[in-house]
This record gives sequence, structure tokens and C-alpha cells, in this order.
Amino acid sequence: MYELTPEEKQKIYAEEKARLEAQEQLKAERARNESQPSPPAQPRRAKRSMGCSTFLMIMVGLVVVAVIYSIIQGRRHSLPPGYEGTPVAQTESKFIDYTVLRQWVPGWDGTGLELLVSPTATRVQVMQLAYHLTEKYKPTGLVVMFIFDDRTAWANRQNDSFPEKEFWKHALVNVMSPRLGGDGAEVQWTAEGREEPPQK
Repeated sequence: MYELTPEEKQKIYAEEKARLEAQEQLKAERARNESQPSPPAQPRRAKRSMGCSTFLMIMVGLVVVAVIYSIIQGRRHSLPPGYEGTPVAQTESKFIDYTVLRQWVPGWDGTGLELLVSPTATRVQVMQLAYHLTEKYKPTGLVVMFIFDDRTAWANRQNDSFPEKEFWKHALVNVMSPRLGGDGAEVQWTAEGREEPPQK
């Protein structure tokens, strides 16, 4: 049988000693880690879920702000005094004639319209036109529409000194489709003190 030299014995002893010391060190470290309280997993999960909720709320808030901003821009768009727009007269069989005073894209897609109808139009005629155009433009996305029966009131929608009562007498209809927070269209008769055409 082969006899180990003293140098080989010394080398094996040193290696074995180093291995045992390393094992002892690992055991001590493991024991030290186990004795320290580990951070609870729940708060970390709660933090992550709170971060997701905050992000979602911010995104929803931004979408709502964008929609509201586009509506306000449509209603109170800055125009120089006396601005007449670029009217385009339109006629649709079965419906009253109207003039497109302004057309734009609300938000990311859709159709925004500001229309002028005759002051002799009845409420029924104006509402029929509003429903018809809402259906017509629905495939484009968001539909925002305002119908007036007086060009002066429309041209002064940005003018705070214009009499509010006079403005709301001629701002006949507001349309929002789909309505905020739901399906379907919101077509509102907004004119105050004007159900039928003014009597001559």
C-alpha cells in the first residue's frame, strides 16, 4: 500500500481544515441570518399593488382630463371677435338645413361639430337632426356636437361679457356620444326659455 509523504499529509490536512472552517463559517452565517427577523412579505406585495392602483388611477384621470379638455375646447374655442368660421351649408332629406360653423377631431378620434340652424326651427326638428347626425358620425369614434340658432351667440361663446341668458337662449343642443362613464348617446336640449321658434 502507498504511504503518503509528510508533505502530502500536511497538504491534505490543510485542505481538510480549510474545508471544515468554510463549513463552520457557512453554518454560522446561516444561523445569524435565521436569528434576524426577515422583512414581512405582505408590505412588499401591498406596495406593489398600491403602485399598480396609483398608476391605473393616473391613467384613468388623464383620459378623463383629455375628454373634458376636448369638450371645453369645442365649446369655448378661442376665436378672434367677430370670427365667422368657414360655414358650409348642408341639407339632408327629411331634416332641417344646417350650417357647419366648425368641425374638429375631439381627443384622439371622432367628430366634433358646431352647427347653426334657422331660428325658426322647432325643438322637435332640431332634436331629430341631432339624433340623426349622432348616429351618422358614431362610427368615427367620440361625437361631440353643439347646435346654435344664432350666429352672434355662437361667435361670442368665448366672450365672458356676452349676456349669459342670451347665450343659453340660442345654444340649443349638446351631444356627447358615448356619454361619459357609459354607453349610448347623451343628446340634451339646453336652450333656456326657447321651446319653439320665437314668435314674430
